[in-house]
Amino acid sequence: QKQKDCLLADIKMKKFGLKKFDSQILEKTEFIHSFDEAHRHTIKKIAISPDKKFITSSSDSGAIKFWHLQNKRLVDTISDAHDSMIYEMMVTPDSNYVISCSKDQSIKMWKISDRSNVFSINKAHSGPVTALSLTVDNKYLVSGSDDRCLMLWRIVDRACIQKFVNVSVGIVTCIKPTLDGKYILCGDSKGCLSVIDLNEKKVISKNDSAHQGAIVGIGYIPELNAILTAGEDSQMRYWSLRDFKCIDKFEETHSSPIIGMEVDITGKFAVTWATNSGVKVWDTESKDLVTNFHDIHQDQINCLRIIADNSVMATCSNDRSIKVWDLSMYIDEVDPAKYLKA
Repeated sequence: QKQKDCLLADIKMKKFGLKKFDSQILEKTEFIHSFDEAHRHTIKKIAISPDKKFITSSSDSGAIKFWHLQNKRLVDTISDAHDSMIYEMMVTPDSNYVISCSKDQSIKMWKISDRSNVFSINKAHSGPVTALSLTVDNKYLVSGSDDRCLMLWRIVDRACIQKFVNVSVGIVTCIKPTLDGKYILCGDSKGCLSVIDLNEKKVISKNDSAHQGAIVGIGYIPELNAILTAGEDSQMRYWSLRDFKCIDKFEETHSSPIIGMEVDITGKFAVTWATNSGVKVWDTESKDLVTNFHDIHQDQINCLRIIADNSVMATCSNDRSIKVWDLSMYIDEVDPAKYLKA
């Protein structure tokens, strides 16, 4: 039976693009480093530079810290980056800049090399800026808020070129562009799923009851031409990009509410984390559980990031630590440019 299980797992992992089956690998990824007591307060968000050199982190205070991954040390702290809590933070694909948005209604860009402020968009929304994303061509920023609007910002001059009103029912929680650059996907705190056509500059679909409770993660699955959503109702559902109807769902996910979900650039796997600090990796085609990580942190995980080539994962928690994991021994690395070009 053990040989049979190993054979089935080997076949499954090859199908997923994973390396040869190893029971130890399935139980635990390679641990790289832990930045303990990284902040005085709960760590809310992290971001990893695609070149694997830096991690940025933020807490309730509005400060941003820069950590060197190779030297495993704190490089710098911008104590007054924002006046209040940072809701979202990302590193640009060229690894040169960090973009953040906050409860103080602003969007800011920071240069990683010298931590200087490149620009600030103040009063970006009439309420806290709760979600942020870059378009696929990296020319525009899309921001969301509790004002139920999405704003499209041209980065070169910080001009708002489009305002989409009444996109959501509640607070915008997540924004994701599709790889073809045609659509912007949006989820909110009341379970509303919306789709914006960037060419037509309008909302083409709005489902007020996609989930019971907040949508905490959203991703694009190219092979299925579908949207994958995760909700705090512990449900994961697929939505067709043709008619925007629910076409499938995961039968079992987590035993506690899901906090977030990351879908890799290939759309082949999704990573979810829940209030019990459990992290699970899923095959998005078969809906099978690939692996399950227990006790990664001593308290609730607030954010998880995977860099575009699938080689490194980082997590942050209420326990005030940041942990970094090497996924290359377990999931084959990919070339992000190949998928963006396709």
